[in-house]
Amino acid sequence: MKFANDKDFMASLRELFAKSGRFARAAQQVLKVIELAERKTKVEEVFQGLVTTNHGESRVQHCTKYDLMGACRLVTVQHDGICLFLFTGSHDDCDEWLERNKGKRFHLKSSQQGRVIESTRVTEDISNPSRRLTTTSDLAPGMLWEKLPARYFQVLCEGLEPDYVDQLKSLTSIVSDDELVDLALLAPDERRDVLYDTFDLLKGGQVQEAKGRVDQYKGTVLPLSDAAASDIIEAVSGDEVVLMGDVDKELFEHFVKTASFEKWMMYLHPGQREFAKKDFNGPTKLTGVSGSGKTSVLIHRAIRLARVYAGEKVLVLTLNRALSKLIKDLVHAALGSDAPENLEIKSFWELCKDKLASVEPQNKLIYSDKTVATNEFAISEHIDDIWAEYYERRNNNADAKVLWPLHKTLLARGIYPADYVRQEFDYLRSALAPSEREQYLSLEREGRAIPLEERYRQSVIAGLAAWEKKMSVVGAVDYLGLTTALYKHIDKLTPEYRSILVDEMQDFGTVELKIIRRLVAPGQNDIFLCGDTAQSVLTKYHKLSDANIDVVGRSHSIVKNYRNSREILLAASQLFDRNRAVFAGATNIEILNPEFANFSSPPPLLLEAESLQGELAHALGHLKSRMEELGAARTKACIAVCGFSQAELEDLASQVGLQVLTGETNVVAGKVFLSDLEQTKGFEFDSMIILNCSTVAIPHPLLPAEESYRELCKLYVAMTRGKTELIVSYSKGPSSFIERVTDCFTEGSWSDYSSAMTLHVTKFRSARFSAEPVLQNETLDADAVLMFPEAAGLSTSAQDKLIQLVPGINRFRGRKQLTWKRFDGCYDALKNSPSLQSINSVSEGVWTELDALHKRISLRQTEPVKPTREILSLKSRPIGK
Repeated sequence: MKFANDKDFMASLRELFAKSGRFARAAQQVLKVIELAERKTKVEEVFQGLVTTNHGESRVQHCTKYDLMGACRLVTVQHDGICLFLFTGSHDDCDEWLERNKGKRFHLKSSQQGRVIESTRVTEDISNPSRRLTTTSDLAPGMLWEKLPARYFQVLCEGLEPDYVDQLKSLTSIVSDDELVDLALLAPDERRDVLYDTFDLLKGGQVQEAKGRVDQYKGTVLPLSDAAASDIIEAVSGDEVVLMGDVDKELFEHFVKTASFEKWMMYLHPGQREFAKKDFNGPTKLTGVSGSGKTSVLIHRAIRLARVYAGEKVLVLTLNRALSKLIKDLVHAALGSDAPENLEIKSFWELCKDKLASVEPQNKLIYSDKTVATNEFAISEHIDDIWAEYYERRNNNADAKVLWPLHKTLLARGIYPADYVRQEFDYLRSALAPSEREQYLSLEREGRAIPLEERYRQSVIAGLAAWEKKMSVVGAVDYLGLTTALYKHIDKLTPEYRSILVDEMQDFGTVELKIIRRLVAPGQNDIFLCGDTAQSVLTKYHKLSDANIDVVGRSHSIVKNYRNSREILLAASQLFDRNRAVFAGATNIEILNPEFANFSSPPPLLLEAESLQGELAHALGHLKSRMEELGAARTKACIAVCGFSQAELEDLASQVGLQVLTGETNVVAGKVFLSDLEQTKGFEFDSMIILNCSTVAIPHPLLPAEESYRELCKLYVAMTRGKTELIVSYSKGPSSFIERVTDCFTEGSWSDYSSAMTLHVTKFRSARFSAEPVLQNETLDADAVLMFPEAAGLSTSAQDKLIQLVPGINRFRGRKQLTWKRFDGCYDALKNSPSLQSINSVSEGVWTELDALHKRISLRQTEPVKPTREILSLKSRPIGK
């Protein structure tokens, strides 16, 4: 006799245990039954001590119910060599479940894994309301027939009159049972039941069951009632029914007894399970669509390998520190003290810090992304602030002057140099170690759209050296700086792990991959890489072959999405499909077509507010109402903000009292989080709200359009974090990415959907969304002006003239002023005296540019930076080879 769990059983057992008292005692009886099912083969041995209920059960075929303590019940299906655990709960809970699943029948269906057990519901008598299906509508938009794959709908319509098919195509989720019955009765006798059942199931969003109902009608599946003992023996676990032998016993019991633990950690679907259990003879790569459970596979695989290699260390490695902490919390929740002691879970940041502590103990305090406060009055600085100080040459630090020629030519291209150069530093450090950087002069910069002549590449190398020196002096380091520091000692690194499993592998650069390769010896199950190239969000050089990691013949993929509703995943998938043009400059990006999950939700919302602050106020008001309505337990939410750096988000979060997704965030315990787009990767939330998805924020208007695919990937990542609710928000016009998929959203105004919370935000601190007046700044000379995003698009001749006229010093020749201390003073003088323009050789074209620049800076207090038509037209100009 085989024993297996149906899809609702585990959650019902957990809920029964969570009720405590007599209900928990009943749950313990069920756990005892499960324990016996692991080692007994006869039904009477497994259910010893339990008696069947007095009344039989006709609502589910082959159903047997058992009495438990406290008037509780255990519902099973038993037939010819198999026993399926369906549901357990109080008498009323079981009765409600049976009514919802009236007509449930199981069958065997062939799949890639083998014959799996699935179910559907079947009407016994269409003319009798008590014996036909009655599915509650999910109120999803669109036509029901479009939810079915075309081949299934063709089977239903074969031989039917075109007018009748048109009536079927007109059905929506609000069709009444009576209307559906009347329409089904117009079909031939043998087609009535299957037509009614299929569309009734589609009405409730039960697409998988609807397909199963058509399969039963076609005869392409084997009903369990017709299956022989040999057929049962061949059965394997599927998405709906999981055989007892495929359940991790320790995880199962912890799940039942820990109501807060995430369900997805418990069961692996068949498409996932093989990768958790299979041994591979060398490095292996598993790619999968968002929501396909890659992280879950990795966790289960890591636990298994840690147990197999009990005397050796196994490492789970992530790039994102917050994700690393989440995995630690989930493993602890799942296994508690039973977690393998040899299993380590770290972010790459933590790994580098640990290794550096052993080889450079004297520099322990340097390796942080914030400076260390030297006394109680000192304020630690974030690495983003240190970058701004370095690049803008503040506090008498001129080290970045070497980048000035590159800065000017990028400005002329309409590009914001501070962001582009920082990305280029990351690209260089991810590709080459410090000792190898001369190779950068001839490196094929895959994925970078702006060609750089050798002189500019030389300045990048010199500028990067100065940036690394700056970080060392102030006592802080950015992420890739930490990697670079460790790589200097790569010859000292030795294989200390039996296996390393890497999550989100597409965001690891070649240098990081080389370090990973050194820490594990080649062999069976040595490296397991998990990820999705369509979620590549960082500017890095990534080549497995350069790191001596060969996955040829060991690359696999999974495409079934289990996380998102059909409506959310459709919007995210269409975001990629309709913006494919931006991938023209991308390399090594593979977009997998996902299979949809088997549940629906309302369509995602696209909402507008008057300002970014209004967006945030309404988002918080919406979540407050949602928590009051659904309860905090069902409202884990994230608010992601486009166009903000981590430091800027932390500043905003401190003003509104929210947690930011960082390496210290307890995601399991928390409820509402603030994040940028990329930090959301690897998480899932009941509600996902994306703010500032505006034309001025994403894609970055002052970076190359040819590289905007990374920002599209970030937006896709954030959208697919939402399980059942997604809201995309904007002000001042929606992003061009979103404009192409508005039909996948319900559009409206925030004010129509929620009340705004009162916020006490003094400022939105952002390089591109600042509301600070700057024209009266005492140090607003030419160099300072040319650091502003507003200066992007200024021609080289206009820049040179600005530098000549505004060096930061007032100089005169007699009564005639030659140079100015501040830009506003120079502008006013030239505007009021056209003759002065002539005297200072300011051409009409240059004056037009300076006048437009002054206007853009003047708007800084009320408007975020946005590109002008002139700036956009400049983006096609080459600046080198």
